[in-house]
Amino acid sequence: MDLILVDTSVWIDFFHSAKSGESKRLSEYLEGDRVCITALIRAEILSGARNEKEFNLLKENLSALPILEEPQGFWDQAAHLRFLLARRGIQSSLIDLSIGVLAYHHNCFLLTRDKEFKQIAHILPIKLHNLD
Repeated sequence: MDLILVDTSVWIDFFHSAKSGESKRLSEYLEGDRVCITALIRAEILSGARNEKEFNLLKENLSALPILEEPQGFWDQAAHLRFLLARRGIQSSLIDLSIGVLAYHHNCFLLTRDKEFKQIAHILPIKLHNLD
């Protein structure tokens, strides 16, 4: 079974609307040990905590998830991808590009609500698993 890299956009919905269809699907993936994250996704989630107690609870829960390792030359790959997209008139954030490169490198599905990844997929053949 393929791992699923879950983007911050999905986690936000998961934490705010536990009864939505997307949240139920993410819960199933979590129960099946299919979910992974990146260090930047982890940092984005933790930085959105409302207070210290929530921060610590999120930190503890996220520590159970595997974090995808950055391969050698990772940031050069992200920079080159950003360069290629810019030549097509597409501006993309380094955070989203880093997520895309890691999903590609680790051959994971990328579960996201962020439409920017569709543009990234024109250059980098990532396996998108959109919720929209």
